[in-house]
Amino acid sequence: MTTTTSSQVRTSPTGTLRSEGHHAAPEGRATAPPGVRGRWITRRWPTLLGIALGAVMLADLEEGSEVAVVLLIAALGYLATAALARPGAIWAVVGLEVAAVVGLQLLDVDPTPVLAVGAGLLAVAMVLGAGRKGPRPGAWYPALTLVFLACGVVGAWASPTLAGVVVGLGLLGHAAWDALHWRRHLVVRRSFAEWCGVLDTMLGVGVLLVVLG
Repeated sequence: MTTTTSSQVRTSPTGTLRSEGHHAAPEGRATAPPGVRGRWITRRWPTLLGIALGAVMLADLEEGSEVAVVLLIAALGYLATAALARPGAIWAVVGLEVAAVVGLQLLDVDPTPVLAVGAGLLAVAMVLGAGRKGPRPGAWYPALTLVFLACGVVGAWASPTLAGVVVGLGLLGHAAWDALHWRRHLVVRRSFAEWCGVLDTMLGVGVLLVVLG
């Protein structure tokens, strides 16, 4: 019994063999299967969202202190989510923070002390309750998170050059913090950690380039 395939081998007039039908793709020109790009976008939407928001914020960047509020929002957001022990709450928490910041700015009120006091009180409450049973992190977590809060406060109130350097380094440090949360599935949703990490990296590099360039 013989088996036929979609390719046929024939003899050319010169006596050489040639194949007809489907031809193999040239080496080194592999093409992605249909839908791969779409699946990549579906999986990496936090990265794309972080890049888009970072580009918008960097377009209006002047000295770096104007993005110090990002560190304050991130510090309080991570602390609040850790206290709630509900990773999925991070997006709602940050959304409420952004709305509060916008509202305070519309009222001509500096949001820095409001966010700083809120994060400080929450950190103290978490340290005092660190020994209780439950999935909440230990006392080390609010202590480390307050480092980023301090960077945000200094960045908002210090002289332009010092503020820019502190904010830039603080954002890059928080990007590493985000990466740790993403890798180990800590406290917040991985989608948020990915988004925040990309945004922090873009802003951190951008601020340092503006201040030191």
